Amino acid sequence: MALHHRTLAFAYRALASFLILLGIARVAGLWSATPTWSSFLYYTVLSNVLCLVWMVWSAIVTVRDAEAKGWYGYSTPPARGEAAVMEAITVTMLIYLFVLAPALFTQPGAYQPFTLTDNLVHIVTPVLVIVDWLLFIPKGEIKPYDPLLWALIPYSYLAFAFIYSAAGVSTPTPCRTRSWMPRCTASAESSPGSWGSPWRSSASATGTTDSTGCSPA
Repeated sequence: MALHHRTLAFAYRALASFLILLGIARVAGLWSATPTWSSFLYYTVLSNVLCLVWMVWSAIVTVRDAEAKGWYGYSTPPARGEAAVMEAITVTMLIYLFVLAPALFTQPGAYQPFTLTDNLVHIVTPVLVIVDWLLFIPKGEIKPYDPLLWALIPYSYLAFAFIYSAAGVSTPTPCRTRSWMPRCTASAESSPGSWGSPWRSSASATGTTDSTGCSPA
């Protein structure tokens, strides 16, 4: 069941696109003099970018269909594609809520979870995509084997993370002692062949570090 109102769908998707973009801009520091471009190597940010592209495309399709068919009816890119995007960003939310955030309450450090930036990229974006699916996407098009295809997105990133780490490329990586949440300074970078985390937090570089060499959020 889907709402047959393109006006509502377009307004929702436009607002959702802005909020997703806001989260990406904050986590990567796009409004600062020195953006953290390495943020775009991490799953959290990449899954948010995927959602942004999909939501903007959905809004464009909605306007296109409204001009051709009127503002009553539903408009969406392929429902199976939306489900794949929803699965990818749901992984981000579940890892944050049930793995990363709980660990922060049992480990020392200055980083605090559930900041505005954290909430935008880990919670708000997933909820926006899920609500879009519930309200505006016609159901009944999902195939029984589709969940296996959706899983290719996070597993493809996992393969990339291992290959990238094994290549020994020197980039800021999350600290092992903080459950992958803060960014590390050069002194805490992983060595060639060591693991790298697929799950990028929203902790931004502040220029200050604690005793572990990590930058608090």
